[in-house]
Amino acid sequence: MNTVKGIIGGIIGGLIASIPWILLAVFANVMVAYLAFLIGLGVNFGYRLFGGKVNKGLPFIIGIISVVIVIFVTAALIPLIEVAREGYGFDFYYLEILYRNSKFVQSVLFNTAIGVVFTFFGIAGLLKTTSDEAKATTITLDFDDDTIIDIDVKEE
Repeated sequence: MNTVKGIIGGIIGGLIASIPWILLAVFANVMVAYLAFLIGLGVNFGYRLFGGKVNKGLPFIIGIISVVIVIFVTAALIPLIEVAREGYGFDFYYLEILYRNSKFVQSVLFNTAIGVVFTFFGIAGLLKTTSDEAKATTITLDFDDDTIIDIDVKEE
């Protein structure tokens, strides 16, 4: 159950962390792909904030959620916001029309690829740290005299 809560937190954290990227794309008309690294950091923060279990699968979870959010933001959310700003409303019908244009599709594919690359650049160190953290185990010794000792044991 903690992993499910963590995944929900990771999705929320990643979406919140994507806000600077969205704002620049929509209001400054600049696709700043290197801001995509914030998404991975947001996913990690949200996962932990919601009590997600830190285990060997965490780097995989962070990576997958981050990539899905980058794809969603680049391929759907930013175009929908742009269409809404033009006065057509927030409607997936217009997204379908946009995807009929090959230049639009090429642009989205390019921006998505760059966003995914920068996401992994940004979270590479985080994934390594998380992987190492997941390998660590804490053994708690609770003695009769109410003395508690925590010992960190790391797998090699």
